[in-house]
Parts: sequence; structure tokens; C-alpha cells
Amino acid sequence: MVRKEGAVTTKLDHPSYPFPTVVEALCEIHFQLSQGQTWKPSLPGALFKRIQNEFPEMEPALELGVQLELGPHGVA
Repeated sequence: MVRKEGAVTTKLDHPSYPFPTVVEALCEIHFQLSQGQTWKPSLPGALFKRIQNEFPEMEPALELGVQLELGPHGVA
């Protein structure tokens, strides 16, 4: 058993694996342009210039996506 913040949980509640399959986790943020403003290919570079002191590494990635919506009746 594992004790966490005064509650007792079992290993079944929070499993750990000797060889976990998750290697990387990402956070995706979507921006919406102000009304009347149009998309320009230079916008990602301008954003990077503003944040590069705090986040010096940028790794361009091809956009691949899957969108799932979870609701009261499951996946939509």
C-alpha cells in the first residue's frame, strides 16, 4: 500500500511499470488572432523571438493530429 496525503491507495490505483511507454508529453496551445488580423507565416517566428530567453530551444514539428471529444456518452 502507498500512503498519499493521508489517504491509503493500493498499487492497483496507481500502477507503475518497469518499462513505461510514455517517453514524452506535450502541451499544445492554440491562439486565435484578433478580429481583422490575418495569418502570416512569420507569426511563429515572432512569437519565438519574444519567448526565446525563457524557452531557448524550438523543435519544429510536422502537424499531425487526432481530435477526440469525450462526453457523457463516451467518445464522439
